[in-house]
Amino acid sequence: MTNISKKKSHEAVDLFNGGVNCAQAVLLAYHKECGISKDIALNIAAPFLGGVARQREVCGAVVGMSMAIGLIHGSSKDNSEPDVIKLTKDLCAKFKERHGSVVCRDVLVGRAAMNNKEQASKEVNKEYYASKPCARCVEDAAEFIEEHFTL
Repeated sequence: MTNISKKKSHEAVDLFNGGVNCAQAVLLAYHKECGISKDIALNIAAPFLGGVARQREVCGAVVGMSMAIGLIHGSSKDNSEPDVIKLTKDLCAKFKERHGSVVCRDVLVGRAAMNNKEQASKEVNKEYYASKPCARCVEDAAEFIEEHFTL
C-alpha cells in the first residue's frame, strides 16, 4: 500500500462542485484505489444521487463511501468480510454523528421538515445544493475513508 498523494476529500469536493453527484464524487476520488476506471465509477454511482434516485433515502455520499470501502477492503467470499461490515458501520456512525443522520432528507432539511412537501418539491439545481450541506457530506465521507486506510 502507498500513501495518498493528494487529499481525497478535497478531490471529492472538487468533483462534486464540478457536476458529478455525491456518490460519484466519493467513489470517483478513490477509483484507482478501488481498481476501477473513472467511467465504471461514474456509471456504478450514477443512480445514487439525492438519496438513491432523488428519493431522499440513504445519502449518496454514504453510498459512495460504502462502495469504496467494499472495493478497497472487501472480500470476494460469499459471506461478507466482517471487517468491512464493522468498518462501514463505524464510518456510518461517524457520519451520523456529524450530520445527524445517514438519510438524505434528514441531512438536507432536518428532521422537523422531513415530510414538508414544499421543501421536497423544490427544483434541484446548483442554487438548491449551494444552500445544502452536500459538499460537506462528500468531503466528510471521503475524509473518513482517508482516516481509515493507508492507500
